[in-house]
Amino acid sequence: MSEEIAELRQQGIEVDDDNEPAPENAAPPVAAMFTVGTWVTPTVCPRKANAATNNHIRGSWRNFAWSKIKLMDELEVFRMAMPEEWVVDVVLPATNAIIEGEKLTLQDFYCFLGCHFFMCCFEGISDRNLWWSPESITIEEGAPFRLNDYMPLRRFKAITAALRYTDEEPPPFNDPFFDVRQMISAYNNHMLLEYVASWLNCLDESMNPFLDKNCPGFMSVPRKPHPLGNEYHTIADGDDGKPIIWRVKLQEGKDRPKDATGKWAFPSEFEGTDINTGRKYTKNSTFMCKMTVPIHGTGKVVSIDSGF
Repeated sequence: MSEEIAELRQQGIEVDDDNEPAPENAAPPVAAMFTVGTWVTPTVCPRKANAATNNHIRGSWRNFAWSKIKLMDELEVFRMAMPEEWVVDVVLPATNAIIEGEKLTLQDFYCFLGCHFFMCCFEGISDRNLWWSPESITIEEGAPFRLNDYMPLRRFKAITAALRYTDEEPPPFNDPFFDVRQMISAYNNHMLLEYVASWLNCLDESMNPFLDKNCPGFMSVPRKPHPLGNEYHTIADGDDGKPIIWRVKLQEGKDRPKDATGKWAFPSEFEGTDINTGRKYTKNSTFMCKMTVPIHGTGKVVSIDSGF
């Protein structure tokens, strides 16, 4: 593993291999555990004492009951969770402005996504063209299925070359993540309007696997199942068996852009000093406040690991 990490760093790829707890969360020395403070059995639970809280609130969609969602097929569920208005208002017009051949429709877009989702279910297919190969399917090599019945290869490549995720003008400074910011914002706004989070939520890091290295902020996390990809912070329901991600934040790290004045671009409202209390936001408090905006003031619980 250490040799692989060294090789990746020599290639200029950022490697995140720190899985230790944050310093403030590290366990104290054994001696300190017996000399500092005393164990106290609490007699009052703050949540139970607060009549405004409810420990049994399930995550729910505002416009669809779970009984109705159970009857939906995969595409219907995806469209419910996807900010389709962003696709119609941004993706399709921006893509159709430069695409070669027939204009992209919403149906074509979902078929295109379906091909990608299907390909991602199978590892080891290095050449995307193999999914449209005229050769017979064999167990020894090549792709296990063909996608010709769903979309011609030429059409798939035309959409791939023209696909755009934003209709905004790029900023006057270098922003590696410019192309995906509008998409992330659209998803967060959609979930804010459409979904009510559970009383218990889990906040963690997650990886976004991709099919090639042509992406912004390329990094490696060797201990993750998909070792190469962009890193995101995500928050999801933590109970009831429905791990629905209801907010996403791109982890920029050293690739966070600065504007022409040398200041951080796209600052959070939770950075610097709180105008009401005068307290300064730490890196972790800024992150936590930004990720939990939809549940501020609700008394809901967020669980995180010690690395934060």
